[in-house]
Amino acid sequence: MELWPVLEQVLGGRRFLWLYFLSGIGAFLLFNVWNFYEVYQLTTELTKLNVDVAEIFRKSDVNYTGDLSVSASSKEAVALSQELFAALQVPMVGASGAIFGVVAAFSTMFPNAKLMFLFIPFPIKAKYLFPLIIIVSLYLGFSNQMGDIAHFAHIGGALVGFLMALNFRKKHFQRWD
Repeated sequence: MELWPVLEQVLGGRRFLWLYFLSGIGAFLLFNVWNFYEVYQLTTELTKLNVDVAEIFRKSDVNYTGDLSVSASSKEAVALSQELFAALQVPMVGASGAIFGVVAAFSTMFPNAKLMFLFIPFPIKAKYLFPLIIIVSLYLGFSNQMGDIAHFAHIGGALVGFLMALNFRKKHFQRWD
């Protein structure tokens, strides 16, 4: 079953566009809140270790062309400095958070729909598959595994899609109650 056309037909073009757009904004917001939290934790720890955090912020600028080494007194400070530098360099590009919002909305509105994936040889109901995907994203996000994937953006988009689908479902299916 294809998600996009079914959901667009049920919601209508305007609502579907709002769902996609707001899921993308939710993805952006949750990703940046999480990134801010990580940067805040790292800067707090580095300040306790007497590391010049402003130096790391200056060197994390995209246009900086000088030496990237940071003067730190211990191996822990160097490791935390490298983590902070990496956290400041994380861009978020892509529509995956918005797509997670669409999938969350579909799973909420059609929980018994059977979905097929390329690498899974049997159909799985949306109500089982989507929570599994969210749990995996949460685990990978908190464990910092698979570094170049914005797991919290996926979760933010899915959260917005889920909440919007609850609202749409209540209004859309109310006429048959």
